[in-house]
Amino acid sequence: MTSLELVLKALDAANIGRLRTTIEKICEQSDVALDLFCNELLVTQSDLDKHNKDSNGSENSINVTSSKRKREEYVGVRYATCEQCDEEFDATENGEESCQWHGGDLVIDEEHDIWFEWEPYQGERNTDENRKDCPEAFIWTCCERRGDGAPCETGKHVAKDIPKRVSPHVPSTSPRNVRRCLPLESNSLITTYLEPRADLR
Repeated sequence: MTSLELVLKALDAANIGRLRTTIEKICEQSDVALDLFCNELLVTQSDLDKHNKDSNGSENSINVTSSKRKREEYVGVRYATCEQCDEEFDATENGEESCQWHGGDLVIDEEHDIWFEWEPYQGERNTDENRKDCPEAFIWTCCERRGDGAPCETGKHVAKDIPKRVSPHVPSTSPRNVRRCLPLESNSLITTYLEPRADLR
């Protein structure tokens, strides 16, 4: 078995916490790895703008020159989970009709036929599990459609807040060592370092 095959096997076996910690270590120790992760998981403003469309449906892209691209910083994460539909989405493909969801609550319909055959041994009726298994026996308060009815609202995805956490592996924040990650241009890796403030030298 090759090293790559062993690593892929290790990735399948490790839990999410272990993977996070490992990636943090790799990014701290390798500028190349950090740039690659940034390029895959972060977006620039131009990345977002070039996928927007105006009211006529034509792409509203920005023509970015190579030199300007090199100076552009990342502005956010590319992949996130939507708080409306609870699905992962790509920020570079987030249009006005990308997300469909219900804005209300899914409440039990006490008059539905399924409940007349419900036996006490089957337990509580008004549960999340039953909402998933028997959606037709619940109603959305926003549109009065059944639980398995089509979503009634359409719009852009809205990213859930990313909880703050303290990592056991924190890169140096010394004024002379703070690193700013910039996008990759072609196959080159771009790395810049912030100059320390005069009052902190």
